[in-house]
Amino acid sequence: MLKVLFIPEYFPTKKSEIIGSQIKEQLEFINNDFDIKVIYCTPGLGVLKFILNKVLNFFFIKTNWNCNSEELRPGILNAAGVKYFQPFFLNERIRFQLKYSAYEYVMMEIVESGWHPDIIHCRTIVEAGFIAERLSKKFDIPYKITENTFLLINEQTTDFILRNYLSCVKNCEGLSVVSNKVADFFISSNLYKKPYILPNSIDEKEFSLKNNTFSQKQIMFVGYNSYIKDIPTFSKALHHLKYDLEYNDFRVCFCLTQIFEETDIADIRDIFKANKIDSHLDIIPQVSRNKIAIYYQQSNVFVSTSVAETFGIASLEAMFCGTPVVAVDNGGIRDFISPKNGILIDKYDYKSIAISLKKILIGEILFNPKEVRSSVINKYSKVNLRQSFSDFYFHK
Repeated sequence: MLKVLFIPEYFPTKKSEIIGSQIKEQLEFINNDFDIKVIYCTPGLGVLKFILNKVLNFFFIKTNWNCNSEELRPGILNAAGVKYFQPFFLNERIRFQLKYSAYEYVMMEIVESGWHPDIIHCRTIVEAGFIAERLSKKFDIPYKITENTFLLINEQTTDFILRNYLSCVKNCEGLSVVSNKVADFFISSNLYKKPYILPNSIDEKEFSLKNNTFSQKQIMFVGYNSYIKDIPTFSKALHHLKYDLEYNDFRVCFCLTQIFEETDIADIRDIFKANKIDSHLDIIPQVSRNKIAIYYQQSNVFVSTSVAETFGIASLEAMFCGTPVVAVDNGGIRDFISPKNGILIDKYDYKSIAISLKKILIGEILFNPKEVRSSVINKYSKVNLRQSFSDFYFHK
């Protein structure tokens, strides 16, 4: 059985059981096909424990003060990690080295226990890929990458990130991406000629077909407080729906997947207040994976206004539940949206979004929930996931 060391960008913890849960679910599904171990280290080691660790380690005395394994939520997976010291005042190279040292420490313990991976698989290049490349050199193990996003070029993109990004792609044994949109980025940038498409998958049992009819019309939105999700366009669309198209028989179910700042919920509510539709808004914070399917099933339509979506997992989850999608043309969704399951609209076109919503809600445009689900289930169900991973791991 192939031994795979997996390094995720995110992984569920006690503090945040949602972030990284979709990756965990995929790994759990293929856990019987491969011998998988996960390393996920987190910040949080205090300065005094950091210094004591260094002193004791110098004398070959091991401690477990920085172990974070009890904080992880691995499910059936074998996962381990430690906390690392991450002071904000140091430069990014030193901060990364401190982070990498934590991963190397855990890797050393795994190898010394007698388990030696055949391959390292990282999810995203920044910074999981940077770590994978260094572990690959240290322990002489090939690494492969699955990338689910783009490298955003802005004022935060430093020389350190660029150099390590290019090196990581150049030296990997294989690169997979979640969508054709991400593949186009690597091909057009002349970074990688032919990335392997390894799309996200959905648990068809968890995200099952809706079987109830609800009297109240519900519009669903999944996201967090970021310009990427373009909440203002969604809010404008609802304003246009209510005041210009004169349709107000709806509720808005806003599932907030991540909270970065204490003011996030208030900030989102203010956006809807500015467009005078906050009375229709229900914000559901930190929705768990085993509950979000219920909201999809209770909704008449799902909306995505993200300006950049490399895949569109929430839209696909909605379709698995038989809920049609109104989405802006943000890239990744092109792989699976069709007239059978949704409507594609130009970015920022809030009027067209509103018109589409009204037509769906009043029944002028009808979608068959079974057809919505069947349009995507064959390609993106977990049944196909095993073969996709196997093809990627054994493809040279």
